[in-house]
This record gives sequence, C-alpha cells and structure tokens, in this order.
Amino acid sequence: MSASNYNWICFECRRATRQPKTARRVPVCTGCGAGLFCLGYKVGLPRKADVGGWRRLRVDCRARTLAAAAAETVAQVRRRHETERRTVRPAAADRR
Repeated sequence: MSASNYNWICFECRRATRQPKTARRVPVCTGCGAGLFCLGYKVGLPRKADVGGWRRLRVDCRARTLAAAAAETVAQVRRRHETERRTVRPAAADRR
C-alpha cells in the first residue's frame, strides 16, 4: 500500500486539504464546515483565484461521478440478468 495522500476539496470555498487515503471519515472544510469532495492524488488543482478553473473542475467531477454511477447501474442490471438466466435455465431443462 502506498503512503500517498488524497486531495479533498471544497468547491464553495475553493480550499483543498490532503488526507491519507486510508482515512475512515470524510473531512470537513475549515471554512464553511461542509463535507469535502475526494479528488484523488493525480488531478491538478486550479489556483484559488481561478474561478473558471474551479467551475470546470466541478463540472468535470460531476460528469465523472454521474458516469461512474451509470456504469454501476449497468453492472447491477447485468448481474441481475445473469442471475435470472442461471435460475431459469435449470428449470427449463426439467420440463423436457
């Protein structure tokens, strides 16, 4: 396991903090008290004064979160269908 830290950011205050990736709870913003968003350690952060950069980062994070949720939904449906197929096939073989 690597010892890298993750960037946790607040979009409202445009603040960032670094926490170990083994942290067990979501850190809170020291400015507004809201829960922080985990950005990981590879994504670059815009400067605090770069409002447009923070806006693009928020849109990009939202798009990635929605894409991951959609992919998980598709995976759940595929697993459910596969389970249904395995359940139905033996019953159909018994009818012959």
